[in-house]
Amino acid sequence: MKRKVKFIFWGLIVIVCLSIVNLGYQAVSADQRIAEKTETDGKDNEKIASKPIDGNVDSAKKQQEIIENPLRIPILMYHYIRDYRIESDPLGSNLSVSPTFFELQIKTLVDNGYQTITMEQYLTNNFQGRVFMVTFDDGYQDAYIGFKILKKYSQKGIFYIISDRINQPGYLSDFQIKEISDSGMIIGGHTKSHPDLVNLAKNHPDSLLNELIESQQKIETILKKEVTDFCYPAGSYDNSVISALKNSGYQSAVITKRNLENFDRMSIPRIRMTNFSGEALLSIVNKYYE
Repeated sequence: MKRKVKFIFWGLIVIVCLSIVNLGYQAVSADQRIAEKTETDGKDNEKIASKPIDGNVDSAKKQQEIIENPLRIPILMYHYIRDYRIESDPLGSNLSVSPTFFELQIKTLVDNGYQTITMEQYLTNNFQGRVFMVTFDDGYQDAYIGFKILKKYSQKGIFYIISDRINQPGYLSDFQIKEISDSGMIIGGHTKSHPDLVNLAKNHPDSLLNELIESQQKIETILKKEVTDFCYPAGSYDNSVISALKNSGYQSAVITKRNLENFDRMSIPRIRMTNFSGEALLSIVNKYYE
């Protein structure tokens, strides 16, 4: 009887030990399976994360192409908005458009379905229909007349400012520039003193950067906004000037030429304006959409 009890006792001990070993094996196996699954999932997630999303890549590429190669649209270049015809000053006369003709030009385009857009819209191709842009060089006092006329027809313009001439006789004040900007118009840079930038790039590169950056900073201080659009003084530029512009944070630059064959966002062509009749201007801009 004692031997039987002893045999049963040791049998139970063996069963308990086997059960403990089996539980341990199951626990290890479960942990191993979880670890293996985690490793596999991690690799799968890594593959997913590293796989390019074709739509986003294509969209970014297309966007970059648009920015680097903008469409050709009519961009009107104005300087003075004034009644001025002086034989002894042919340059000043040629750069002047009377307020009457300016309003007639804007009204004619708007009445015929044209709308102005900003440079940002232009560079990102964010517009529809027939569009045009209006630009004013130098920041003359009478550009304020142009601003008022544009506002009357709910249109926008870009005003390129020579920063050292702000608040000087014959030029816009800082209060006017702020008002123009706050009304939805765009203020761009036109250097500090209107020098020949190609000459500066060649002979005085430090002065070139000062002309670009200090002008930009002064206008940004007035506006409390970034200034990213630029106009080359007298249309003078080369690759060195373009490089300096980009390094200064400018995103676009307009020139004085109209029929430039190859252009990008740093050399955007414009139409030099004079006292065109509304119909004459309409016939010019219509050609961009034929």
